[in-house]
Amino acid sequence: MNTQTELHGKYQIVYRPTNNGITIGSIELIDKYTDIYDSSEGRFSLKVQIEDTLDDVVQFVYQEKLYMSKDDVKELVIDLI
Repeated sequence: MNTQTELHGKYQIVYRPTNNGITIGSIELIDKYTDIYDSSEGRFSLKVQIEDTLDDVVQFVYQEKLYMSKDDVKELVIDLI
């Protein structure tokens, strides 16, 4: 696992897989006060994805969220940050 300082400035996405894509729990910009979570085992357990940039976050959510346009995903990501 990466150390806390290596992850500064990256984004942590906490989500739960569903049959129709994912349900996003939170999207956080990682700093020294951010709790870093581990992914749980199991198909529908909480998962964590670390992305480098905001564009990477949008791309990840766009690929995982079925039935959403890229513009809707951008608005969702901005609202969650």
